[in-house]
Amino acid sequence: CLGQPTGYVTNSTDCAPTDPTKWRIGNFFTDADNDGYFNGNPITTPVCYGAAVPSGYVAENNGADCDDSNVEANPNHVEISANSIDDNCDGNIDEAGPTTSLITTQCGITLTNVANTLFAIQIGEALGYRFEVSIGGLNPRSYDSATSSFNLLNIPGGVLYNTTYTVRVAVKTEGILGAFWRSYSSSCTVTTPASPATTTVVPSQCGSTLTSMSTTIFANQVTVATRYIFEVPMVRK
Repeated sequence: CLGQPTGYVTNSTDCAPTDPTKWRIGNFFTDADNDGYFNGNPITTPVCYGAAVPSGYVAENNGADCDDSNVEANPNHVEISANSIDDNCDGNIDEAGPTTSLITTQCGITLTNVANTLFAIQIGEALGYRFEVSIGGLNPRSYDSATSSFNLLNIPGGVLYNTTYTVRVAVKTEGILGAFWRSYSSSCTVTTPASPATTTVVPSQCGSTLTSMSTTIFANQVTVATRYIFEVPMVRK
């Protein structure tokens, strides 16, 4: 008699009344391998779903998958040479596209700072560069850049100090069917510093007598620093 009773609502739009995880109808493209690219069929399918796009479907037509049974083959994948698969869906198998790598002078180096910029050899027709970073090929992570440079802090998940990382680079170039990622370059390694960068007051101010109590004191800048703590102990004379 008073208020809305438990177990009832004022509308009848729920497409799965007995399933609390689903309540609405949406039209989706089929994406059987869940790689974010639909199977090429332009006809959408009505699906009863809840808070997120259901598994096996994609909401947007962002490109057709050339093999919807293989999550490692789609228009955003890097071509893998000599595996007899059209990994990047450009219509060619194991094409010998342009490749690049880190510049020679940076292969095998130990960085002075995790924010040091790393450069790839520029390719004239490149539309983008993909930098893949791993530890000996395990758990690779990648970063896409419009330019031929990046730093390890760009990689999702962060990096460790005193660690050797393997870096590979791929370029995106225009093809007959659009722009696609070509094969990764040969790998090269870079090692992070043994410990985080430290800093001190600039040498010109160390040991000096300030001209005023309000004189600004500077520390040497650290590229990756987000905050500086200045400790000032009391010294009695």
